[in-house]
Amino acid sequence: MDTWQVIFLGWLEGLTEYLPVSSTGHLLLVERLLGVSSPGRTFEVLIQLGAILALLTVYSAKLLQLARDLPRDPKTQRFVLAVLIAFLPAAVIGAAAHDIRSPLTALKGIGHALATRWEQITPEDRELMLRGIQFDTDRLNAILRQLVDAARVAAGALDLFPQRTAIPRVVEEIATSLARDPGHVRVEWAGSDELNVFVDPERLRLVLEAFVESLVWWASEGPVVVDGRVRDGRLSVEARRAETELTQEQAERLFRPRAPGTGAGSKIGLFVALGVAEAQGGSVSARVTDGAIVFTLDLPVSSEPDA
Repeated sequence: MDTWQVIFLGWLEGLTEYLPVSSTGHLLLVERLLGVSSPGRTFEVLIQLGAILALLTVYSAKLLQLARDLPRDPKTQRFVLAVLIAFLPAAVIGAAAHDIRSPLTALKGIGHALATRWEQITPEDRELMLRGIQFDTDRLNAILRQLVDAARVAAGALDLFPQRTAIPRVVEEIATSLARDPGHVRVEWAGSDELNVFVDPERLRLVLEAFVESLVWWASEGPVVVDGRVRDGRLSVEARRAETELTQEQAERLFRPRAPGTGAGSKIGLFVALGVAEAQGGSVSARVTDGAIVFTLDLPVSSEPDA
């Protein structure tokens, strides 16, 4: 890398750092156009560090003042909270990166196999692979719905559309979708077939899908059993599965977003379920009992409007 290239790329990084664009993206793009690179991305790391240190120097007095005012000044507390909320969608999307890549990778692999080896694949295997495409498409759709609702919850803009909903039907739809994977754990409804309440069916499904996915990962014996009831104007839905190695504390931590590489299971599903439930005046919880793990959704039941 020549001296003039270093100077030019440093100028580009400094300029784009203050514009509403990706400074790193522009840096990498221009490096590609110039045909330059650094071993182990050392240049990119150092130039980013320089930009961060410059910002800290320029705003050091303001940052120190914020730190001093934070414990006692409501205006400063609101400002810091707003900054944290602004970062939340990016943090959630980052945590969901692995969740998104997994079904996309499977779809790419199955599609390539079908396109290049169609004649060699038996009709039975074709059917199995096509069902796999449906299964992974449903998974990807669920993850995208989680991300959209996570952004809406963070922005305080989650709109609800309650309607008369048959809870057994919602569970049956989830079970049917998951059954496209022949090796997937069964999902069974154990409550009353007459359980009909006035709730938002899409948000109910989002929460229950997160429950089922986590139970498949964190418990190992038998089907996922879902039960539900209405009592004192509130809907309670429980999903359970036997044989978990989690402690109570570990089960409760599942409602936090987790970074990629921090173990199995969805990184955001239960976190989004928590936000969606709380946005509706409800709650979600986990408990470990008799070797089983149980997730519970508690929601207020809306009054059905008069026709």
